Amino acid sequence: MLKNFKISGYEIKSTDKILKALKIFDKNNVNLAIVVNNKKEFLGIVTTADIRRGFLKGFTVNSSILKIYNSKPLFIKGNINEDKISNTISSKKFSQIDPPFIPLINEDGKA
Repeated sequence: MLKNFKISGYEIKSTDKILKALKIFDKNNVNLAIVVNNKKEFLGIVTTADIRRGFLKGFTVNSSILKIYNSKPLFIKGNINEDKISNTISSKKFSQIDPPFIPLINEDGKA
């Protein structure tokens, strides 16, 4: 794990605009943002691929990410061990992830 890693720099609310997600991508040099609710509970992720698909459907940078974020991403919840990581990485869904990041969620559902 990264030392002093701050998840807050990657968080976005489901009601935020696509433009905010793009700013997060640019600031962090990672094409991924963690979607949370007001209680900072994990809801999903949004990536550049999600945004591209949204643009193709007619969304703009001023549209909410509510209808484009991935609410069923691959993630690991609770205690992290080799088996969980191995099972996740070897799953078919992992090979379809771009970028290949997996959110780690605590037992309370928070990133």
